[in-house]
Amino acid sequence: MCKHPFLRQSRQTRKLRTNRVAGRDEGMTLVELLISIALTGIIVTALSGAVVVIMNQQSTSNGRLNNARAENGAGLWIPGDLASAGQNVDTSPSINSCFGTCPVGADIGGSNAMMLSWSTLVANGSGQSVTKLTQVSYRYVLVGDEYQLIRVQCDQTEGTVTCRTNVVLHNLDSPPDGNFTAGVTVPDWIIKVSTPPDPLAIDPTVTTIEGDAPAVAVKNAQRVVVTVNGGGKSAGAGGGTNQISLSAGGTNRTLIDSTSMQGAPSLIAARSLCGGSITLIIDRSGSIGSTDFAKVKAAVGQFVTMFVGTPVRLKLVPFDTVASTVG
Repeated sequence: MCKHPFLRQSRQTRKLRTNRVAGRDEGMTLVELLISIALTGIIVTALSGAVVVIMNQQSTSNGRLNNARAENGAGLWIPGDLASAGQNVDTSPSINSCFGTCPVGADIGGSNAMMLSWSTLVANGSGQSVTKLTQVSYRYVLVGDEYQLIRVQCDQTEGTVTCRTNVVLHNLDSPPDGNFTAGVTVPDWIIKVSTPPDPLAIDPTVTTIEGDAPAVAVKNAQRVVVTVNGGGKSAGAGGGTNQISLSAGGTNRTLIDSTSMQGAPSLIAARSLCGGSITLIIDRSGSIGSTDFAKVKAAVGQFVTMFVGTPVRLKLVPFDTVASTVG
């Protein structure tokens, strides 16, 4: 039996309407929407706070890292130079380390913050002992838009002057008043030098332990304070302005006779009376002339021969610019 086409079409329309009504039930209720908005706000607030903290800590961390790098750079050069120079310090801004005539390529720009000088004995091409004069100038210079602290070392040996330059610190603070004239402005906001008193000076306010007579004034080590700025939020632990205190020296250097036992180490340190370990250090840097060094060489040979057949472990350590162990 065949159904009427109109009835078949009416049933299909009714079925489509039923499906269409069921599809309208998809989505979120008002309560679910409000809860979602509240949770989203809490999560976004927490993430924003975390981002702000990370960004603030990043600036401080970078500043502290820059200060630590600056401290390593300053500590690499300044203490050794202070120990070598003793009290020979000049803070005149116009002075340079070239011994009057600067070789080609020597950097004498900016202002001198601190110049140190000393002398050593070295061997020349003929093996003779000659004096080498050394002057080191720490200079505050402007390179492009950056203020730097550079180290210019000049050595003079038998009239010949050679110079070399190293950058010690980058990104230093600019002058407080904004004005900087090379060779005139004293960069005391970067480096301050405290000079120890004369070791032979008498201070009437200081007495000996017994308190019956004035004592010799205490000779403190040479002290240098370097101010750096890592760019952090605040001074000190905040990674901003920080001061590095460096000191060295503090000794009164005098000539010691070759036969003197002043400061000589005790080599009788074996655990038994039979044998032991002995180390002999031999200076080959040129401070001993070639004529006298021949005597030293013979003395070393006799010293070694004395221990032949004994249970002694003997080490010879010659040193010049480097040291090595023999035996």
